Amino acid sequence: ATTHHGATYDADLINVRPSPATGGGLGVFAAREVAPKTRLASIPVERCVTAAAALRHGLLGPRLREAFGAGVMEEYANTQIAARALLAAVRYGPPHADSEPWRAYVDSLPWDETCGEVPARWAAAAARAAALADVTPEEAYGAIRLIRSRAMNLGRDPGDDQTSRRLQKMPCAVVGAPR
Repeated sequence: ATTHHGATYDADLINVRPSPATGGGLGVFAAREVAPKTRLASIPVERCVTAAAALRHGLLGPRLREAFGAGVMEEYANTQIAARALLAAVRYGPPHADSEPWRAYVDSLPWDETCGEVPARWAAAAARAAALADVTPEEAYGAIRLIRSRAMNLGRDPGDDQTSRRLQKMPCAVVGAPR
């Protein structure tokens, strides 16, 4: 087994490389035929970019608690905003030590730098994430677009009970590499 920043994986079974399916972001691929139910990797949740990670972030955590009180993790919409704000803060926000562990991974994702104006439908969400992350609404909308893209597709319908339970605490299960 190979260990990298707390994640353990079998390098004989998987490899990491750019994925055309996600627009060039990094993907994990089987290196050879793998039997069903074979464990490919073990990634501690604290190594993932999640709403809970946003709460631990020195810049975002206090802002999230101020904005949502104790309900940050109770409402699905709040966890989405937290994850979006964390991605936007790492990618575009002011330098912060708590952003650095994820920077290389987040920068490797297939960001669309040409998204332009924020559509009216997403203006409120982009403004909320932007205020939390100290970025522009256009930059925050980039994080929204990324989370909604195939690069981070964790389920089709957040209203579906199974998907909702899976995503409640982790609307953005992006594998990061914190130290």
